[in-house]
Amino acid sequence: MRVIVLAVLLGTLPPIVSEAQQGGTAAAQSFTVTVMGEVTRPRRYEFQSAATILDALALAGGFTRFADRSNIDIFRSDGATVRRIPLKWLEEWGEDPWLHQGDIVVVRNWQR
Repeated sequence: MRVIVLAVLLGTLPPIVSEAQQGGTAAAQSFTVTVMGEVTRPRRYEFQSAATILDALALAGGFTRFADRSNIDIFRSDGATVRRIPLKWLEEWGEDPWLHQGDIVVVRNWQR
C-alpha cells in the first residue's frame, strides 16, 4: 500500500529544479548514472539533461519481480567520500530526487 501511494504521489508532484539545472552549464552537460540491482536492464546510462531517479529507473526497464521497491539507495560521491542516500526520505519529502554525475542507484532484493 505504501509503495502504491508513493508512486501515485510522485506522479502528481512537479519536479523541483535547482538553479544550476534551470540554466547555465549544468543543464547543457551530459552525465552518467549507474543503475544496478533488481532492475530489468542494470547498466550505466548517459543523460543529456537533468534527470531524476524515476527517469533512471524507467530507462533501466523498471523493477524485476524480486525488487524491494522500498529499499532503494543512491550512492553519491562528495569528493573523497561516498554518501549513501536512502530513498525512504522520499516518502517524507515527496520529491523525486535529481541525479548527479556518477550517482549509483541500487535497487535491493526483497529477500535479503
